[in-house]
Amino acid sequence: MKKIAILTVAVFTSYFAQAQTGPSIGVKAGVNYSTITADNDNNVKYKPDFHLGAFADFSISDMVSIRPELLYSRKGAKFEFSGTEVVEDEFGDEQTITGTVDGKLIHQYLELPVLAHIKAGNLFFEGGPTFAYLLKSEADMKIEYSGDDMDFSMDETTEITEDMKRFEFGYAAGIGYELPSGLGLTLRYQGGLSDLNKNSDQDTDDEDLGAPSGKMKNSVFQLSLSYRFGGR
Repeated sequence: MKKIAILTVAVFTSYFAQAQTGPSIGVKAGVNYSTITADNDNNVKYKPDFHLGAFADFSISDMVSIRPELLYSRKGAKFEFSGTEVVEDEFGDEQTITGTVDGKLIHQYLELPVLAHIKAGNLFFEGGPTFAYLLKSEADMKIEYSGDDMDFSMDETTEITEDMKRFEFGYAAGIGYELPSGLGLTLRYQGGLSDLNKNSDQDTDDEDLGAPSGKMKNSVFQLSLSYRFGGR
């Protein structure tokens, strides 16, 4: 009976030791501050948005772990354009027309970053590849034109998913701080390596409106608050 008790304790001790070294899971959410780099991006600005999701942390040693994440992330950019043009009307008279465009590109992604974490106490550094699938892409544009005998405005959102490539490959690097309780804060930069635009080799009307055109890549700063269940 004593041998059975010792064996039972040994089995349970081994089980719990393995459980302790297994992956830990957590959740995270935060702010995206994104823009797009493009062949034509003179009027492009950063746009705030958000991300949220979950992660698993696989410990390799006391200092190193691999952390894959699954995130819903909204990226894109803002762009502005204004211009003045002199045109002739149907009677041959010249008119000065002034136009402004205020727009946003909104890209919704399902992302899978797979990052190595290098820990130095509560501080950590991270880096690795990112993979993303485009769920939906929209162009939200407000256009206004005014002239001597005209006043025109339009505000509409157009889905442009079919004009974008579905898969994106990129990289991420960042720095963070995680408390023993499991609460963490991370600042990360995420850059795209693949072209987003299916029509990057074609001239489009979007270029005349000041919208990004040609080859396009995402560029995103992320600030995240995370919680790892069970702490460490």
